[in-house]
Amino acid sequence: MPYTEFYASVDYECSSEPLLVRKAVTADLWPEAGAKDTLGAGDHPFLAFGRVADRPFNAVGFVITYDAATDQAMLNVAPGAIAKAYVCNIDGYSGGVANSWDATLDNYEPVWIDDSAEIAAGCTLSRSPLNSADAENPLAGFVWPDQDEFDDSGVGGVNGDPFPQSFSSSSDEAYLTVCVMLWPSSQD
Repeated sequence: MPYTEFYASVDYECSSEPLLVRKAVTADLWPEAGAKDTLGAGDHPFLAFGRVADRPFNAVGFVITYDAATDQAMLNVAPGAIAKAYVCNIDGYSGGVANSWDATLDNYEPVWIDDSAEIAAGCTLSRSPLNSADAENPLAGFVWPDQDEFDDSGVGGVNGDPFPQSFSSSSDEAYLTVCVMLWPSSQD
């Protein structure tokens, strides 16, 4: 998987609803451009709206479409909407650098919008509630199983629960592609 580019597969949706679409110009979205990849047609990253200085109180959504001619993106911001995303295993920083990494990623664990330089250019989510500058990250949501990741024996055959999933490293940056359910922060 190319973690240097935003997730762009046509299978980005893990649920078809709820759907609450909001438009934004890319200058009002982050992390995008700069140290991160630049948004392009067909990309579907999770991004935060508004000023970085307002963190962690930013609305969060995932890109549905992007129009380069107008530099505007349409994002789904509906709580409970689920989309695939890259998640980095960093779960802590010290002195401005990553110093803690998850070995596994499990169902229902929180993930945050993280603009730290340690996160690959095409990834916007990590397991850390703080970025490398010790600023609070906006909560993006929670890891959620895809429809074929629930244990069952119903129509379509037996499905097995693949969680927890292992990162390729527990002592350096590593990435997994999982479904993430948007959920607003519970912070006051």
